[in-house]
Amino acid sequence: MNKLILSFLVLYTSSITLISAQSNCYCSNLIKIPEFNLYLNWLNINNDTIIKISGNKEVRLHFFSCQGDNYFQELDSNHKKIMEGTFCKSLDTLKEYFIAINPSDPYDEKTEIMKYFEPLKSGIWLYYNEKQEIYKKEIWYQGVKLSNF
Repeated sequence: MNKLILSFLVLYTSSITLISAQSNCYCSNLIKIPEFNLYLNWLNINNDTIIKISGNKEVRLHFFSCQGDNYFQELDSNHKKIMEGTFCKSLDTLKEYFIAINPSDPYDEKTEIMKYFEPLKSGIWLYYNEKQEIYKKEIWYQGVKLSNF
């Protein structure tokens, strides 16, 4: 019975709705993806986005909404997969405080609030070795790791 429930959760959370992000979504909040130390502005990204990250690596993201749900692949400099997985929508906006500095005259500093969505790991995450063999699998459901296999 437990295997049946787990199988249902895996199928449910790993199924991706094959629709593009809605063009009528005018969300101005950022999307934070801590796995790659990224803050993305929804209004400035395409549904399919490729971003260079540390070293010669890149991450390919396909977004489904302005709340951050996406499918991603992290690739090395030879365009071989390092890992791939999905994120589901953030449950709510989060807030972070930062100091905004105006260096022009008159100099000014003030505390600002940055609002953002932080999508949650969901579905099956796969990790690859140099030979492109899967060496690790994880099952996630709304940010909670259910198992490794």
